Amino acid sequence: MSGDEAFPLKSNLMKPYSRNQLTNERRMFNYRISRGRKSVECAFGMLTSKFALLQTPTSLRTDKIDIIAQSMCVLHNFIRMHDGVFSIPKVPNHIQQRHYEADLPRDNKPKNLRTCLCKYFCDFAPIPHQDVYNV
Repeated sequence: MSGDEAFPLKSNLMKPYSRNQLTNERRMFNYRISRGRKSVECAFGMLTSKFALLQTPTSLRTDKIDIIAQSMCVLHNFIRMHDGVFSIPKVPNHIQQRHYEADLPRDNKPKNLRTCLCKYFCDFAPIPHQDVYNV
């Protein structure tokens, strides 16, 4: 999950580097994490427009929310496939496929995880224009 600078950095909540700590690599990380967050917000917006349940506070038990959210995603994809507007994202040719689990820090400290993600975005999975992005 990604938050903005107002959120705390946690192992399950990544946030961008603050503006006074930016290097070129950190700027690229901030750009990539921002793109990811925007994609999630857009996807949730599409689900919200389709399922009215998401437009109001819920009184559902928390152990049921995951299965309901997953069911909504499956239904949404089924509807898009039926309507002929479903597409499978393509991985660009310049991104090398590799497993990075071995590169993850063993301690799961948030700062170490963020550093590892920063390195991954910059070194192993760059996008062509990320180095010219200005924050």
